Amino acid sequence: MALPSYRLDLFVRAGLLNPQRVLIYLHEKNIISAPHLNVVSVDLNGMTAPNKPPGTVPMLRVPDGTIINQSIAIIDFFEDLCENPMEEWHKEFAKIAMKGSMRGNTAQERARTREKLGIADELTLQIGWAAHKGNKLFSAHEETNMDASRLMLQCARKTMTLLEKYYTQETRTWESGEVTVAECVLFAILAFANDFYGIKLAISDRFPALARFYEEFGKRESTKISPKEWESLAHIGEAMGQSWMFEDVW
Repeated sequence: MALPSYRLDLFVRAGLLNPQRVLIYLHEKNIISAPHLNVVSVDLNGMTAPNKPPGTVPMLRVPDGTIINQSIAIIDFFEDLCENPMEEWHKEFAKIAMKGSMRGNTAQERARTREKLGIADELTLQIGWAAHKGNKLFSAHEETNMDASRLMLQCARKTMTLLEKYYTQETRTWESGEVTVAECVLFAILAFANDFYGIKLAISDRFPALARFYEEFGKRESTKISPKEWESLAHIGEAMGQSWMFEDVW
């Protein structure tokens, strides 16, 4: 079936952290297979794909040519589009999308989602900095600093403690049922830290609620990537997980 003239091009690479946030969200929103959404997988090494603009992934090109680059901005774009469809192609997305907002339906629910989303995004930054400063994989591209890496991991532990309080209050089963955009972002960083950075964040005895969330959410269909895509990325995870420049990473 030919793509309509108002198609959207989403450039991603499954398994990479920020693209994975968006892909998990799109699956949960039930719009990953929308006929007007053209999902393009980029080359892992060169970050290239046919007609891809310069820049890193994820990257969304909307029908008027506007480029949206940040993962959370892309998620917000689709949430806004589905909640308040203005144009005909917006309405096509809204028709097939999961009903209800993934940011919450009341002011209180949306505030709580923003709280969790902000903390999960902060954790993502901390873990990323720790890995870039303390993992041999990045040493050829930037200066390493063991003290900075340890400090960021200490900050990450504090951030995890904040998140643990939120998820201790949750009684739902994460394997099924409704989730928010905050859960999509949180699972992405926990999975990436575990699989690629070699930091077993969610299985520590210190964070039982997050460990339950991670195990149960990981059974959702939205978290799966194809074996072919996983195979092309697995060697990266192995290299990163075994190349920390100091002992006792977590």
